[in-house]
Parts: sequence; C-alpha cells; structure tokens
Amino acid sequence: VFIFSTTGMIMGAAGSTVYYNLKLRHPTLPLPIIDYDLALLFQPMLMLGISIGVAFNVVFAEWMVTVLLIFIFM
Repeated sequence: VFIFSTTGMIMGAAGSTVYYNLKLRHPTLPLPIIDYDLALLFQPMLMLGISIGVAFNVVFAEWMVTVLLIFIFM
C-alpha cells in the first residue's frame, strides 16, 4: 500500500514539475527551457537501458545484482 502511494507522489511531483517548466522560457534566448530534441535523443537509450536492466535483474541472482551495482557505482 505504501509503495503505491509513494510512486503516486513521485509521479505527481514529476508531472507538476514538467507542467511548470512547459511555461518557462530560456533566460537569454527565445527558446523553451525544455530541450525537446535532446529529450527525444535520450529516450531510445533510456528505454534500451531499462530493458537491459530488467533482463539482467531476471537472469542474475540478487546477490550478484548487488555486487554488480556496487562495482559499477564505485
């Protein structure tokens, strides 16, 4: 029950931040503050990374995932 409410709170905060930033403009250039081209460029790599991470989480044991994460983030 708490996990769903936490996820909902995070999603609501992220959504409201994006909505707020949609109206903002760049301080010196006549551009929106959100770079949509960059967001579209990152999206495929983000989806690929999520897919690989889910596959590794299913294939590897829990202790091995923990060791790999510690090794990667050191």
